[in-house]
Amino acid sequence: MNCIKNNKIWIVISILLVIFFLIISFGIYSLIKSKKLVELNKTIIQTKEYKLYEFVGPECEGCDLMEETYNKAKEKYSDSLEFEEVDVTLNINLTNKYNINTIPSYIIVDKEGNVKKRETGYIEEEEFFKLIEDVIFK
Repeated sequence: MNCIKNNKIWIVISILLVIFFLIISFGIYSLIKSKKLVELNKTIIQTKEYKLYEFVGPECEGCDLMEETYNKAKEKYSDSLEFEEVDVTLNINLTNKYNINTIPSYIIVDKEGNVKKRETGYIEEEEFFKLIEDVIFK
């Protein structure tokens, strides 16, 4: 009788373990699948040919002066150009990648990350728009 009870217990435990591993496996599969979807979405979203990085920092007077012009440019050119504000104190990797020594700095890159235009410091609105148009309407 004891052997039969032990066998039933082992069968139940084995079934529960199989169910547990199936649930875990499905969860991992779903996670991997969702990460692939997120990567695919990023690829689909990043369809604009160019990206403008605005490198700024805390207590940067020039950055504050450029804020209105930058926002107008975002509004005007957002169909053609992706915009990203980069805080140099928080994103050291990107700051170093593009060798940023002065803020504000503006860099327009293509999809591969190749620099197409680069400016530093305060820029008048008309000149800033021309900088963008020289790249996107080339």
